[in-house]
This record gives sequence, structure tokens and C-alpha cells, in this order.
Amino acid sequence: IGYRADVVANGLEVLEALRQRTYDVVLMDIQMPEMDGLEATRRIHRMFKKNRPYIVAATANALQEERRMCLAAGMDDHLSKPIRMDDLIAALRKCPAAASGGPALDRAALDQLVVNLGEREVVAELITVFLSDAPKLLESLRGAMAAGDAQEVRRAAHTLKSSSAPFGAAVLSELCGRLEEMARIGALEGASGVLDRVEINYEQVRNALESRAQEFTNA
Repeated sequence: IGYRADVVANGLEVLEALRQRTYDVVLMDIQMPEMDGLEATRRIHRMFKKNRPYIVAATANALQEERRMCLAAGMDDHLSKPIRMDDLIAALRKCPAAASGGPALDRAALDQLVVNLGEREVVAELITVFLSDAPKLLESLRGAMAAGDAQEVRRAAHTLKSSSAPFGAAVLSELCGRLEEMARIGALEGASGVLDRVEINYEQVRNALESRAQEFTNA
């Protein structure tokens, strides 16, 4: 599918490979000799304060407990063996490096919203409401994360996921959906990095929406 992959034998070799060159994604096996995937993931988080590789667990089963352990260790996604091609492609598309070249907003989705609602001014008002509510939800997410309040993280993430999707903010909505899932299964230990990406992506979405709202108002 157009990607180049390097293969290593254990967690120690994962860390050494990451010291030698930059990788966008690590497909992390869990059961490895010398150092397993969970410990390797924790060390990657210590190695990279920012711009760390996106880590996808590759496990022998789909047990909910194992998924929770992977997310709690700081992994970003989870694939069960045998790995199916469509599942692998879907996981890779979630990687920030795959999405970084695209816009924060899908203009076609926003234009369709205008068609559905009939008036640009209505959509501009909805954008204003969203941009007023979103910072409060982000603040609530930060506070709930610090307090270990999984229920509030889940609520705020779900609300932001649902409210951002109609505007074509697909990456923001997907990241919030991941936070919601992590809160649902009680894996908040690995969620702070996802929230960091939510906040960064929201700023891109905010700038794009403000620009479109101005266009709608002046049209």
C-alpha cells in the first residue's frame, strides 16, 4: 500500500531504531523477548516529549482488557492478529503524519451543511455557537483528565466529537472519539497525548471556521 517498513526483533531494538532515524508509525507487537511492547511504548513516551511516532498495538487477540492495557501504556490504536489489510489501512489513516498534509476542514462537508440548512447565515451562526462552546469543552477535558474523572472525559469528548463532525472537522472528531473510547474502557493513563493533539487540531479548525464564517457573512 505504498509504505516502507523496517523490522526489528524486540523492544530494545525498537528503541535503537528510533534513535537512528525518524519513523511516523510503530506497529508494536506486545509479546517480544528482552523487552515487551508495553514497556517499549512507555520508554518511547519518555524519549519523545513531542513529535513521537504514532504507536499501533499488534496483539494476538481482541480482548478488551488487552486493548485497555495497550492504551494505558500510551499506544494510539490497536490491531488484532491476523491483521486484515482494511483494518491496517484504517489505522494508518488515523496517524497524524497521514492527516497532516490535508486541511483541518473538509470544505465539501461544510458546503453540504449550507445546502442542507438552506442559508449561509444560519451556518455562520452555528459556527459561532460551536466556537463558543468548544473551548469550554476543552477546559472540561483538561480538568477531568487531571482529576481522573473518566465519566466527564467521556461526556465532553463525545460532545466535541459530535458537534465538530458536521462542519467537516474529521480529524478533530476522530481524535475526540478516541478519547471517548479510552475513557469508556478506563484507559486515561495514555490519553494525555491524544488530548494534546485534540487541542492543536482544534486551533487549526478554529482558524478555518472563522475564515469560512466571515465568507458566509460577507457573501
